[in-house]
Amino acid sequence: MKIAIFLVMLPFILPIILFILFIFWLINKSKKENWSGTVINKNYNQKKDFDNPHKIEHLYSLVIEVPNQRTRNFAVSSQDYEYFNVGDKVIKKKGKLRLEKIN
Repeated sequence: MKIAIFLVMLPFILPIILFILFIFWLINKSKKENWSGTVINKNYNQKKDFDNPHKIEHLYSLVIEVPNQRTRNFAVSSQDYEYFNVGDKVIKKKGKLRLEKIN
């Protein structure tokens, strides 16, 4: 009986477990990266919620030019959006999820 219940629940539990593992994989992958570059643009977008038209989501990102690589779009908080300026040198250190300004 316990095996039957487990087999019935497996299709519901397995996607949840896989999703959680995928999130951990993305975070781990991001933490392993180490790069530096220059902020070349700042993007700000607004997104309306379809369920609640009065709710507006604010999205902030920095476009960073990394030498010998493509440009990177890096999502940031509103405080980091105001802190960084176009032309700033930034570094994303290994083991960190946030950018730091290079003086």
